[in-house]
Amino acid sequence: MKGLKARKVSQFISAVAPSSALDEMKSGWEEKRKEKFTEQEDQEFRQFMGMVTADGAEEMLFMMAKPQLAEAQQQLAMMSAMVPMMAAGAMEESGAPMDAMSLMEPMTAKLAKLDIASEEKCKEAISILCTAARSMKLESLSDIQKLDFDGLMGKSDLAFGMVMDVLDVYGISFDEALDSMEVKTISMESGTAQMEVSVTLFGTKSSPIPFEMVKDADGRWTMPEKKPEADSANLDSVEPEFAR
Repeated sequence: MKGLKARKVSQFISAVAPSSALDEMKSGWEEKRKEKFTEQEDQEFRQFMGMVTADGAEEMLFMMAKPQLAEAQQQLAMMSAMVPMMAAGAMEESGAPMDAMSLMEPMTAKLAKLDIASEEKCKEAISILCTAARSMKLESLSDIQKLDFDGLMGKSDLAFGMVMDVLDVYGISFDEALDSMEVKTISMESGTAQMEVSVTLFGTKSSPIPFEMVKDADGRWTMPEKKPEADSANLDSVEPEFAR
């Protein structure tokens, strides 16, 4: 969780993803880098990045957004009323624990109170967006394809931090959620740990959510890539760092 608190999603992925999953991500990106893009796609990307990184971008974007703020507030009110129904359907389809529905009511109440129409908040959010875009130093799709996997993850960290900072502007604190997380080790056997995590969101604590961690040959505790064999290698039963 230290990586997430530091706005480094790359560190979190490296810490919990199995080595095979990391290898797949790297090879997948290498294949993606070879894909061709159209001139129109590149032009649209250049136009967008040019718009959000130009001198005076903050003022220009605010003038574009200002007339839409009141309508955005109305759309948010409509969306917040639909969230519980959409979430219930998604959870049923995915097999997620329906206990998580206990978070829907406080989340909906929070969404309904968000001050999307605030001009000051809009200006602050736009400033965060423009600062992050300038930090990325990307002008074209070719610039993205030139990135190796580590470079891509570095840009992902910037994007993740930007989203989290914008949420903070509107009173949705990612750090508070991370600080509230309680992770417990339920049992450990042969390098496999059964865990539970609960988190407080919008003032409501979730029911414990079970998950599993496994210890790989390098001694890393990661998410499992498949159900561990009963006769696994002799691995020290040391509590995963994730739970500390």
